[in-house]
Formats: sequence, C-alpha cells, structure tokens
Amino acid sequence: MPKKLIVNDNSDYVNRWQAFRWFSDSDVITLSIGSTQEFIDGLNGLIRQHMVFDRVLFRTHGWHTGIIWFGDNSIGAGDWPTLAGKINFPVLFPGKTKIYFDACETADGEAGDKFLTSAGQTLLRAGGGSTSGWSSWGFSVPGIIPFIGGHTMHIPNDENLKTFYFKPGGVRVERRRPLGDEDRPRYHKMPLFRH
Repeated sequence: MPKKLIVNDNSDYVNRWQAFRWFSDSDVITLSIGSTQEFIDGLNGLIRQHMVFDRVLFRTHGWHTGIIWFGDNSIGAGDWPTLAGKINFPVLFPGKTKIYFDACETADGEAGDKFLTSAGQTLLRAGGGSTSGWSSWGFSVPGIIPFIGGHTMHIPNDENLKTFYFKPGGVRVERRRPLGDEDRPRYHKMPLFRH
C-alpha cells in the first residue's frame, strides 16, 4: 500500500522546530536530510526497502524563486533531470502521486512554473499526478502548538498556491488553478487546517 513521504531539511533549526511531534502514523515515512547527497542516498534506501508513495511533502526553505534547499545545496528546475539519473523515481512513485513543496516562493513567477513542471516531468513519469508549491512567503508554526503545529502558514491566502497536473509519462496537462478542497494534499489527520 502506498505511503506518505515527508522529505524534511534537517540543516535548519526552523524545520527541526516545526517538525517536533510530527506524525506517528505507520503510513508516514519521514526522511530527514541536510544535503543533496543525503537526498539521493535516502531515496535510494527507500527503493531498496521496496517502498512506494502516493503523497510527498517537501518541507524545506525556498528563499529564491524556483528553488528548494537542503542545507547549502539547492535543487532547481534543471537539477531534477540530473537527479533522475541517480534515483529511480518511477519505482518510488508508480501510481498517481501528489507532490507538495512547502517552501516559500518556490512556485513564484516563470522560474517557479519551470520548477513545478520539471519536478512533475521527473517525479511523476510513471503514474502522473500533481505538483503544488507556493508563490508567497510563509511562517513556520512550531510542532508543540496544539492543532496547527507543524504547519507553514502562507500569506495572504490560498491564491498563492500553484498546482500543475501531469499524465503518466510526465506529460503536463494544461490546467492550472489554486487547489480546491477536493485536490488539496492531505498530510495531517485534522481536516480543519490546510497547508
């Protein structure tokens, strides 16, 4: 049965602070990493364990349009195809999969569109799905805060959330809109709060 994967940048205290008391569900796997090489090694380790996922949350910093960070290493639109030569993404994500980038400004502007598109074309080749990311800044809520802890609150609203859709083969479907409740990635048990 597919599981949820959380890829967390552990090099920053804000991400560690936010992750405090995260998930105890047996269907959630958290990969805590601090570099691109740890990302490669971690995902290949999951492949060796024959794990498959249908939902992925990348909990990292953005800080620049079209980029996520693991420690001092960035991953941009042009890096996804290179990573595909080192990680067999179709084995990890064989069916329809939702990929959610929680980082600030990752999906902003043309560079953000290229990032979400390249990530989808690379990660979603096997079964298609969607990539989502924010075009705005946000703030972290520490994991110790009841009900909303562990979330990133993006400002001003959900209109800053971009989603691109892909068919199997990593083919982008020309449809872009903010997520509605029926499409919103679910990483928490509490439906009251959104990412």
